[in-house]
Amino acid sequence: DKFDNVPFIDSEEKLATTPPRLSPSNDNDEHTTVKNDFETNQSFSNAETIGKLKQEVATSVREKILANAEEKQKLVDYVHKRIIGNATEKRLVNEYLE
Repeated sequence: DKFDNVPFIDSEEKLATTPPRLSPSNDNDEHTTVKNDFETNQSFSNAETIGKLKQEVATSVREKILANAEEKQKLVDYVHKRIIGNATEKRLVNEYLE
């Protein structure tokens, strides 16, 4: 990972945590459905790689954030606010955002 010093992206609101179940779940552990702000509803089995999810996120960011100058600037500002690193790392991040 080229961005070891980038902190985990956190939200302003603390998310509620769900305590572990006391009884076994009847859920199908072989599939995980992802539904989030990216407005996707993709299922990934354990046999598939995380690469498919990365592609979904990258496509969403490209289409919904980077295509809009105002949203892109918000992302750049957020990354600059959160990154902890030297000038080289910041320049690398800027190149990737472009």
